[in-house]
Parts: sequence; C-alpha cells; structure tokens
Amino acid sequence: MRTREKQRIRSVSSRRFRRNRARRLRELVTTALLVVFILATCILFFRLTAMRADVDRRNTTVSKYYTVVEVSSGDTLWSIAEARSDGSRRSIRALVDEIACINHLQDDFLTAGQKLCIPYYAVAQNA
Repeated sequence: MRTREKQRIRSVSSRRFRRNRARRLRELVTTALLVVFILATCILFFRLTAMRADVDRRNTTVSKYYTVVEVSSGDTLWSIAEARSDGSRRSIRALVDEIACINHLQDDFLTAGQKLCIPYYAVAQNA
C-alpha cells in the first residue's frame, strides 16, 4: 500500500471513531436525561399523593369512646378484641393490650359475668 492510501484509511477510520464516540455520548446524555425525568415525575407524583393524604388526615377527627361488655363463658381477651375491632390499622394485639391496661388485668384469665371496659374509635370528617 502506498503512504497516501494508508493516510486516507487512517483519516476515514479516525473520523468514524469520532462520529461513533459523539453518537455514544449523545445516547448517554439522552438516557441520563430520560432517567432524571422519570425519577422527577415519580417523586412529584408520590409527593402530591402524600400531600393529598395529609390534607385528608387533617380533615378527620378521631374520637375515642368506651363501652362495657359482659364476659360470657368461653370468651377470651383475644376473641373480645377481634369482635370489637373496627378494621382499622391497629392490630388486635394492641387492642388486647389496651383492654388489659384499662381494666387493670394482671393476666388473661376472664370469668363469666365479669364486666370489661372496651375502647372503640369513631372517625368524623370535618367540613
């Protein structure tokens, strides 16, 4: 091969290399911008959802009430708590603990005819 031909091949090869490198850089920047846009959209969506839930929470009032229940034969604290559970996020275990604390129970043994004070909650929407 001649020297000119070798130089032409090198110049074509280096131009192709620079074009490919520029193309890869554009693809990388485009991908990075797309990822940033998607992350920003997700963050904004979840932030707005949380703000909406916070506003709903501020517009509600939770009131605590008490009722008296007479223990029947075979009743346990757990069965009474399950029956009186309002289906909220509170666990049955937390309600059992609260019933035991309110009624000053030292153990889980109940006797038929015993009266227990049971808490329950009511949620009211404020206007």
